[in-house]
Amino acid sequence: MRLNNVNLLDSASKFSPLGAANILVAVWIVMIGGCNRAPKLRPGWTIVSGTVTFQGKPLPGGEVMWCTTRDGSSIVRGGPIRENGTFALDTPTGPAKVAIHVADIKKVPSSRHVEIPSKYTDAEQSGLSYEAKEGDNKDVKFDLN
Repeated sequence: MRLNNVNLLDSASKFSPLGAANILVAVWIVMIGGCNRAPKLRPGWTIVSGTVTFQGKPLPGGEVMWCTTRDGSSIVRGGPIRENGTFALDTPTGPAKVAIHVADIKKVPSSRHVEIPSKYTDAEQSGLSYEAKEGDNKDVKFDLN
């Protein structure tokens, strides 16, 4: 391994293998240092996370579409649904109407595509809603039948 024409693995160079290992460990620590930090959000925004199920089983793909209004403007946020049915997204606090989309998964052959009733693709007709509050918005559940 070379760094500025210095062979980090050559014991005759300025760095020994131990020095190279120390550098790699330092780089690794810097890289993962921010991994467990919560994302910085704009004032009045929060993270919402939870699970989408269909007929009692986790929906294995798709997207949660979060539709809310803030200061007279419509805001739509999307969050992917993972294979275990979980989702997470950032959104303004306040009431929202929710839609679930699975059409993009249908475009590619996928075992993750599950056909759901079309009413869930329209936030106005889905019957799904949630009011996001400052702080903890975990374990939000949307059960489609």
